[in-house]
Amino acid sequence: MADLKFETIHEASKPHEFQRSLAEIFPGSRRKLSLETTRLSAPTCHWAVYQWGPQRLTFKSFFEESDFDQYVGQLDRYYPQQLNDLDHPRGGFVLLPELNGIVWSFPFDPAMPGLHYSANVDWVASVLGEKSEIVPKIVNYTPEVGSVLSYRVAGERQTLAYGKVTPHNVAGLQWLIMQRLWCSPAREAGVLNVAQPLAFRPEAGLLLQSAVPGKPIPADRNRTPFLDLVDQAGATLAAVHGADIPFGSERSLESLVEHVRKAMEDLKFMAPRLYPEVRKFLNQVEDRAGRSRPSPLVPSHGDYKYDQLLYSRGTYSLIDFEMFCQAEPALDLGTFCAYLPPSVAEDWRDGAATETLRTSFLASYENSTGEPIDLDRLALYESAMLALRGLSY
Repeated sequence: MADLKFETIHEASKPHEFQRSLAEIFPGSRRKLSLETTRLSAPTCHWAVYQWGPQRLTFKSFFEESDFDQYVGQLDRYYPQQLNDLDHPRGGFVLLPELNGIVWSFPFDPAMPGLHYSANVDWVASVLGEKSEIVPKIVNYTPEVGSVLSYRVAGERQTLAYGKVTPHNVAGLQWLIMQRLWCSPAREAGVLNVAQPLAFRPEAGLLLQSAVPGKPIPADRNRTPFLDLVDQAGATLAAVHGADIPFGSERSLESLVEHVRKAMEDLKFMAPRLYPEVRKFLNQVEDRAGRSRPSPLVPSHGDYKYDQLLYSRGTYSLIDFEMFCQAEPALDLGTFCAYLPPSVAEDWRDGAATETLRTSFLASYENSTGEPIDLDRLALYESAMLALRGLSY
C-alpha cells in the first residue's frame, strides 16, 4: 500500500479495469458490470457505484494510505462478520489494499448502519401494515449520503410507499418537518402539495412516506409548462416560508460564501487562472453584504429548484426536505433563480426565457406573501449560488 494519485484511482475505477479486480476476487463470475455514478471528495477519497448482476457495489478508494488504514480499522471493529462476504444478508465488503480501496455491496453502508432494514421486505411490510408481499426497488443510492427505495405490492404497478435512509438522524428531522407541512393550513387549502409521512423508525434511520404523483417537467425553458411551474413555485415557496416549522439548523449568507470559498480553493490546482476572479467576486459579495441588513429567518426548503416540483394533472407537489433549515427568504429565492438558466444555452432565446421566468417567479412570491422581496439580499444569495453552480461544472 502507498499514497495514490487521482489518475491511478480514476483508471482503476473504469468498468473494464474494475471488472478485472473483481475477477481476481471472484474467479469464474460471469456477472456483468456497469458504472452508475462517481463522486470525488478531494483530497480524501473517490467513490464509484456499479451495477454488478443483481447487486449494487460501491468502490471507495483513499488517496492516502493512513486514511485507508484508519477506515479499515473501524470496519474491522464494527463489522467483522461481513468482511469478504458480499452476499451477506446485510451486505458485506472486501478490501483492495493495493488501491487503498474497499468494495461493499448494498445494503451495507458504513455511514448508515440501519440501511439493511430498508431492504428487509418483511420488516418494511410490518411497518406499513401491509400483509401482501412487497417488492423493493432502489431509486437512488449515494454512498454515505443517503438512499431512496420504492415499495410496491407484488403484482401491482402502483408504488405503495417510498423509503428514505440518511445518516446523522436526518430522517427524524424530515419526519417532523413533513408532519408540520402535512398538517399546515396551506396544505389543507390545496396551496401546498406534499407527500404524507407514514412512519419513522430511528433504528433504521428510515422515513416512509406516501408516493406523490408526477415527475419533473422537461427542462426546456421556452415552453409554457415552465412558465406555469414558476408561477406555482412562487406560491408554494410562500406557503413553506409561512409554515409553523421551527426545526432545522440556521443557514446564513456567511455559510454559503464559505462554501464558495472552499470550492474556490480547488481552482488553484484545477483552473488557476480562474482563481483570482472568483476571489475578487467573493470580496465584492462580502463588501455588499456588510452594507445590507439580514432579513428575519423563515422555514426554508434549503434546496429549492424547479426539479423539486413534480407535475401531475395540473398539480405540483414539493419533494425532498433533506436540507430544510431556518434561513432568510433570499436563500430559497436565490437558489431557485440561480438554477433557472440552462447549463448550456442553445441560443439567445434561453436567456430571454430565463429573465421572463425569473420575473414571474418573484412576482408570484410577492403576490402570495403580500410583502416586497429584499432585492439586495436576493442579489447576494443568487450570485453566490450561481458561483457554486459554475464551480461545480
